[in-house]
Amino acid sequence: MRSSSPVRSIWFRPKETIANIAHDNPGYRLYLFPIVAGFVVLPTMALFSNDDDIRRGFVLASLLAFGPGVLRPVIELLQVFVGAWLIRMTGLWLGGRASITSIQTAIAWCHLPIAIVAILGLVLMLVSMFLLAPMDPWDEPLSWNQSAAIATVFWTMFAIQTALIGWSLVILINGLAAVQGYSIWRAALNAALAWGIVATIAALAALLFTDAAGLFLFFFAGFDDMVILNEP
Repeated sequence: MRSSSPVRSIWFRPKETIANIAHDNPGYRLYLFPIVAGFVVLPTMALFSNDDDIRRGFVLASLLAFGPGVLRPVIELLQVFVGAWLIRMTGLWLGGRASITSIQTAIAWCHLPIAIVAILGLVLMLVSMFLLAPMDPWDEPLSWNQSAAIATVFWTMFAIQTALIGWSLVILINGLAAVQGYSIWRAALNAALAWGIVATIAALAALLFTDAAGLFLFFFAGFDDMVILNEP
């Protein structure tokens, strides 16, 4: 490894940092960041989780939006390994030359900002539940100063989480450009093609399995029978 810590340099020189890690020790922090990122709760939702409805609704929705609860760390690890295979396959079409392990390095390290979002969100959720909840700020109308303070905190957290999530994408694209040996734009196309394959498979699966009975009627019973069966 180089003298500068990659955890620091990834924020200023993502392309060079990923290239160094992939060259010196491609397995470095391969599992840590994706697993931590799997427990992500958005800070903007976590901060106001003291209200029962918000805690049951928004925080749960946040967890489900990023993956099915506790299974999300497993899904994040699958992204590292399955995603690396898809990116390598589509990268070959574009002239990429990276190994699977080098691509895994880029994917794993792009989870670092999401891991920070996860830690920040979990801390804010605990603060909201155990420090703000006893105050019951939702039971009485808020003053203008209180509303302004809440809005300021909300938009500050929103800006921080948006910047971190955006930098995750920057790390991924720069990392792919470094290990694949081509431009930023070609790296972005490489990632888009891989995601496109996943999106296509997911859409086909949803089409096939969410209305399997309707498809069965369409192919075996005929259109007229489908119309009759769907009439009220």
